Amino acid sequence: MKNKILLISSIVTGCVLFSVSCNKLEEGDSVPRPTSIPYIAIQYIEPAYVYGLGNTTIFSDVPDVVAIAVDSIVGFEGGYGGKTGADSIKVLKSDILGWPDTTGIGGYGITFEKFNKANYKVTIGSNIVIAGAIANPGPTAMEGTYKRTANGVLIELKKVFDGVYVIDNPGGAGVPPFP
Repeated sequence: MKNKILLISSIVTGCVLFSVSCNKLEEGDSVPRPTSIPYIAIQYIEPAYVYGLGNTTIFSDVPDVVAIAVDSIVGFEGGYGGKTGADSIKVLKSDILGWPDTTGIGGYGITFEKFNKANYKVTIGSNIVIAGAIANPGPTAMEGTYKRTANGVLIELKKVFDGVYVIDNPGGAGVPPFP
């Protein structure tokens, strides 16, 4: 009698375990899901900022909205959606990975990032150059608009401080900088 009860309970237990193992609980990680990698559609931040030592205003110069990121399939948490099927989101100044210490001479980089719902990130960055004083700066009044003799394109030189200049808005509005 004990053997029959043991045999019947073993068979019942085996059937229960078999039926539980056959039930599909959830899709596993190996199931392919559509996803996409987000990209920067509009960039509001300058590619580089140049300052003289002690005259950095990078925090106020970086716009509050650095860029607009777009994802066409999975979207973003808090995104704006859209009729085209693409989802967009603002990349904000607060999405920075860290502000550099710009109290010394050198080059620095700043990076901003956002993640889509599939955990793929989009990044955008800018460079910061802190120039130091020059012992013999040479001409100190070179700022202004100049016409390139080779092709007639206008360039504008902006003064950072004595002896340090940058080309601002090369080519002028609507004109490619270096044809």
